[in-house]
Amino acid sequence: PRLVVETGTTAPGFSLTTYAEVPSPTSLAFGPDGRLYVASTNGVVYVVAGQDAPPLVYARGVTVPLGLAWVEDWLFISYRGSVQYVEDRDGDGESDRRTVVVDNLPSFGLHQNDGLALGPDRYLYMGMGSTCDHCTERDPRSGTILRFRPDGTGLEVYASGLRNPYDVAFNARGQLFATDNGRDDLGPDMPPEELNHIRQGRHYGWPECWLGNEAPLCADRVDPVAAFSAHTSANGLAFYHGAQFPKEYFDNAFVTILGSIYMFPLDTERGIQRVRLTPQGAS
Repeated sequence: PRLVVETGTTAPGFSLTTYAEVPSPTSLAFGPDGRLYVASTNGVVYVVAGQDAPPLVYARGVTVPLGLAWVEDWLFISYRGSVQYVEDRDGDGESDRRTVVVDNLPSFGLHQNDGLALGPDRYLYMGMGSTCDHCTERDPRSGTILRFRPDGTGLEVYASGLRNPYDVAFNARGQLFATDNGRDDLGPDMPPEELNHIRQGRHYGWPECWLGNEAPLCADRVDPVAAFSAHTSANGLAFYHGAQFPKEYFDNAFVTILGSIYMFPLDTERGIQRVRLTPQGAS
């Protein structure tokens, strides 16, 4: 089902302001101290104390960090091929201890390990991108959602069939969702980018199946709950659980659309899309 969602300028009563300036940000997470932690492609995780406050270095030397998640006083970082957590034990504002909990992930192809989220079951869930655009992967962890305990044990494939699940997030009911970017070889209009309701053991279609493909082998594949224009990179994902917006915004999904930056330059769709989901049984 392709849903119509808002796009363009902000709605009446809303505004967009610059909170901080950080080079090439990839992931955001508010810490237990109320400050904003920001991963950057320059291998640094910054911390911002408030609007217009200068960003300070919290951790450095993490290659292409794409996911951040706090578990108590530990900041977990998903970076190329690994997951580690960092601590600031001496309280000087910069991490001084790091512990790798997951390593040797298949992250040296087209994509790598992506966003992180802590689940109600106290497992960490993480998107794991594919090594290719469309292929049969040698490593069963590629193109999946992985989960593991904070100490790194119990690593397993939770769901599969996702080309590049850039971000993961839980809604207010404790259900897991993930964005995904489809394959690039099917022309400018197919397949759409996706927002998926992730359930354990399910397959979400990549590489053989996509929304609208009615091939027999796709009958048991799970369709997305929302779809976006093809090749526009549905990336960041957050559910609104605050009280400042009108009540109808509670538990809406907000998806950041990067836009097509190299394949189809005439496509200008980019921004933040609001997706309103209605529970239907277990989905």
